[in-house]
Amino acid sequence: MTVEIVAKVAASASLDVINGIVVQNENTIGPLTQIGIDKGLTALTFAVDDPPAQHAVISKDIDGTPTIPDGSTVIDTDLILLIGLPTLCTAVRPN
Repeated sequence: MTVEIVAKVAASASLDVINGIVVQNENTIGPLTQIGIDKGLTALTFAVDDPPAQHAVISKDIDGTPTIPDGSTVIDTDLILLIGLPTLCTAVRPN
């Protein structure tokens, strides 16, 4: 059974702040596994495990299309709150 920890981020946070939180938590908890919204906050779910070799990056989808750099694996696509607005985003991990 995988143990997971959900980090809640203020709805007012910017994408840069959220990506910084991802790096911090991946270093201390383990890899990002899911993104979303929970009770008016951005929810970032991390598996309790060794830190990943490459950190996940969350980016805004453009017209509903995720930005997936070559050689990256999609972790999750969902709405998160960016500066208070629900925004479709995708989390990827470079390989």
